Amino acid sequence: MDDADDIFMQSWTGTIIGPPGTVHEGRIYQLKLFCGKDYPDNPPSVRFQTRINMTCVNQESGAVEPNLFPMLAKWKRESTMEDILLQLKKEMTTPQNRKLAQPPEGVPLLFLTVTTCKPFYSLYLHYCNFYRHKFG
Repeated sequence: MDDADDIFMQSWTGTIIGPPGTVHEGRIYQLKLFCGKDYPDNPPSVRFQTRINMTCVNQESGAVEPNLFPMLAKWKRESTMEDILLQLKKEMTTPQNRKLAQPPEGVPLLFLTVTTCKPFYSLYLHYCNFYRHKFG
């Protein structure tokens, strides 16, 4: 559970360890799952906190796109959040995802926002150069 004060138990944090034999091997992925008022009749929203490149994940927000992830598209009331995590891990092993180039480890989703917004990008480059020269 994500928030101890959440008496409806709607917000959860999940973890997936990347499966062996894939580009995800050994990586640790953090996810947020949010169960709306219609759960379990409707699926929770699922969003990667850790940057990942997968065919069913929106690259800007980290959200798992229900129309691209069959388990959410064909949601069954008896499915669990554990089932979602296991199915996402299985999805990492599919031919279209197992070898996709991945962002560097430890790069948060904020990185994408900063590097695609010009005012922030110049500041980002400044700090990258500063740290590269200082610790390089």
